[in-house]
Amino acid sequence: MGPYHPQDGDYLVFQKDVGGGEWYQLFRYDIATGNSTLLTDGKSRNLLGPWSSGGESLAYASTRRTGQDTDLWVMNPADPKTDHLLTQLKGGGWSPEDWVAR
Repeated sequence: MGPYHPQDGDYLVFQKDVGGGEWYQLFRYDIATGNSTLLTDGKSRNLLGPWSSGGESLAYASTRRTGQDTDLWVMNPADPKTDHLLTQLKGGGWSPEDWVAR
């Protein structure tokens, strides 16, 4: 699955940094309006992960909790208020790669 919402394709999610610092933020780009919405906190380093198998949620890695440790987070990009910490991890280099359907 690519960055487009896998069910409707009405928006896509992308990561962007400022000035090449690699402190990426996640954004939702709405195809119909052309508007971009910041999904992450604007300060931590965030790396885009995969869509859930049902297409309703997106996993990503973020240093938000400590500024150094890379934890795993999940959100529905259509509703950023659903953003929540999935698991705390120690150190860097972690990233979500896939979802297991149950």
